[in-house]
Amino acid sequence: VGVCTSLYAQENTISESSDASSLEETAPTHTRSQIIKDLKNIKVKDLKINANAAQPDPVKDPLQSLNRPIYSFNDMLDRNFLRPVAVQYREKTPEDVRGSYRQFRKNLGEPWNAVNQLIQGRPGRAAKTLGRFTINTLTTLGLADPARRLGLPTEEENFGV
Repeated sequence: VGVCTSLYAQENTISESSDASSLEETAPTHTRSQIIKDLKNIKVKDLKINANAAQPDPVKDPLQSLNRPIYSFNDMLDRNFLRPVAVQYREKTPEDVRGSYRQFRKNLGEPWNAVNQLIQGRPGRAAKTLGRFTINTLTTLGLADPARRLGLPTEEENFGV
């Protein structure tokens, strides 16, 4: 699917641009078999970063033959489907509903916050976070934040900390 849509995206780009030959020079098309062949030949040393701008494209980005079709597919998907859906969602859905949904998703992350706090050696904060999750889930199914009004503020944690 990615190869087909990348070809479709390249055809649209070529038809939209005034100079198709310059586009073909900067973004060569590869067949699926050529992409697989290129991937088989990549070694770990090829993935090391060298910031020299004077290098040829295959040296700067050894996965370019794979990256371009994936980018084209993602760009086509974003332009033709995801962005229109997001714009309509924002225009048609009231802010109160979007806020409740946002709070519901945030509430689902509270158990992970508690796990992170336990890993960091903060069992008191983890207990408060689990208390927040329990109160918010039992009272409003997580669609609101009554625990904040009860004096249990959100304490965001992640594995990076």
